[in-house]
Amino acid sequence: FRVLHRHGIHLAFAWDKMIARWFLATAPPFFLAGIFTRLYVYSDSIILSRFVEVAEVGYYGVAAKLTNALQFIPVALAAAAYPALSALFTADHTRARDLFARAFHYLTLLALPIMVGTIVLAGPLVRLVYGSSYDAAVPLLAVAIIALPFTFWNFLFAALLNAIDRQVQNTVNLGLAMVLSIGGNLIAVPLWGIMGAAWVILIVNGGLALINMV
Repeated sequence: FRVLHRHGIHLAFAWDKMIARWFLATAPPFFLAGIFTRLYVYSDSIILSRFVEVAEVGYYGVAAKLTNALQFIPVALAAAAYPALSALFTADHTRARDLFARAFHYLTLLALPIMVGTIVLAGPLVRLVYGSSYDAAVPLLAVAIIALPFTFWNFLFAALLNAIDRQVQNTVNLGLAMVLSIGGNLIAVPLWGIMGAAWVILIVNGGLALINMV
């Protein structure tokens, strides 16, 4: 507050019907998107805990953590692109498309080598980080990491949809991904265990990317 006061900015609490109405109209899609994202990201571990041994859940968790650790890359790029996409959408559609295409290109250039490198080095990587006792996580990581390009793209697609005032569509897409994740794991886990869950990661992220492209 002292910094704000020093720059001549004074805060005061007041009720504004227009702002409140705008907030109530705009916030629900983002709120639901957050819930859907949490459910489709964490439902696999919950379902696994019901059908497989605790040790197997741990192996799956290793693969998931190593894959999710890379999400800071698309998060950072999407956050950087969002303000520009939002501004350019109303001012210059051509430049907005060019910006999105460049961001998509850069994410793909990052994701594909990381994916291939992780598949090739999955064994040494797991042993380096977690030790040889987690060797059972190696094939899971090799499958889950194939979803990396889709995951990278999906963060950018979400930023684009929100930037062009299509946050409802983004929420619907995430809701479909949530249903696909829960339904897929309920089918795959009892049949194929943790490897089935790893394939569901790939199918869900690939499916979400396809939905976003439509």
